[in-house]
Amino acid sequence: MAEAQNRKKERLKNDKAKQNIVKDSAEKNAMKKMTVKTKEEVGLKKLKAYHEQRVEQSKSNHTQKVIKEHQKIKKKESELAKMEKLESELISKLKNTEKIQNDALKQLEEVIRSSGSLKKSPSGGKLSASPKKSPDASPK
Repeated sequence: MAEAQNRKKERLKNDKAKQNIVKDSAEKNAMKKMTVKTKEEVGLKKLKAYHEQRVEQSKSNHTQKVIKEHQKIKKKESELAKMEKLESELISKLKNTEKIQNDALKQLEEVIRSSGSLKKSPSGGKLSASPKKSPDASPK
């Protein structure tokens, strides 16, 4: 009977050791699982931060492009305004020159009419003014 009790004690001892091994193994597995889960969470946070950084960088790049385009547009608008102003000034000068020419032509026509004689030229039938001698003109 002592032998049966020894076997029983031995079996209980082995069962207890087995339970301890299973318990230790379960704890180690739980720790490994927690470590893996933590690493996974850290990796996901890093990935999310990376994606957010990329989105922000893309937004920044887009904003810079938009700003540059607006600057180009403003520059072109300014150039266009200068060209329109120059065009307006040139048109004004042209109109003024045209008015001066028309006034000079009218004065010339008036002088020709007031001289009193329009004669036909023998060389082609064109009208020409015959010079009148003015009383104050000296002979040459």
